[in-house]
Amino acid sequence: MNAPKLFSLSLALTTLCTAALAQSPSQSGTSQKAKQSPLLELYTSQACSICPKANQQFSDFAQSNDVIALTFPVGYWDYLGWTDTFAKPEFSDRQKAYNKAMGRRGPYTPQVIFHGEDHCSATKEKSMERKAVKVARRAAPYSIPIEYDGETVRLSQTPAEEVQVWVVEYIPGETFTRPQGGANKNRDMVYFNRVIDIKEAQPLADNARFAAHCPTSCVAIVQKPDLGEVLGVADHKQDADA
Repeated sequence: MNAPKLFSLSLALTTLCTAALAQSPSQSGTSQKAKQSPLLELYTSQACSICPKANQQFSDFAQSNDVIALTFPVGYWDYLGWTDTFAKPEFSDRQKAYNKAMGRRGPYTPQVIFHGEDHCSATKEKSMERKAVKVARRAAPYSIPIEYDGETVRLSQTPAEEVQVWVVEYIPGETFTRPQGGANKNRDMVYFNRVIDIKEAQPLADNARFAAHCPTSCVAIVQKPDLGEVLGVADHKQDADA
């Protein structure tokens, strides 16, 4: 991807997200405010031969644009002979549920899910650009602004219908591994904001607050049930000197 295209896309996303933030109500305190940026989830596997390149493209894309990006390692290709060292069953379950909700027969790698509503292969840079801008327009602002202080997710209003709140723990920035077997034996693989855990937060008495302890860095995601529409997102990063 050449520099002018990246700049224009970043400018477009930043403009959309800044406009959305200007419409959001002012909130005080030390909580991380809901960010009005598109949520992108990459599902990748160490047993997928095209995933190393796709992972790098996703990392470059995420760092060049105003998005909230998470990388979920999945293990449903482990039967091919190499067990993914980072995958967890709940990550694969999340991806499968997304694809079911979108009417697809099943998941694939490397798949990017945009805001829980659309998808494309992470190898298709132009599709990622187009869908990210499309989702940014639709997601600005989120319908339920939230705050997250690492302990409690606070919704700006009591939801009129049932919602689910997910706490996604991740390692910020790029991390690397080199599989010792399988299709990517001795090939370096990069992960941007690699997810290490995901849990559903439990509602407190007023249904506008959810207990959501985060030991490190986490993204809180408010969604309609069964991985439906994303209603709000907030990113809580651990202080560097913590």
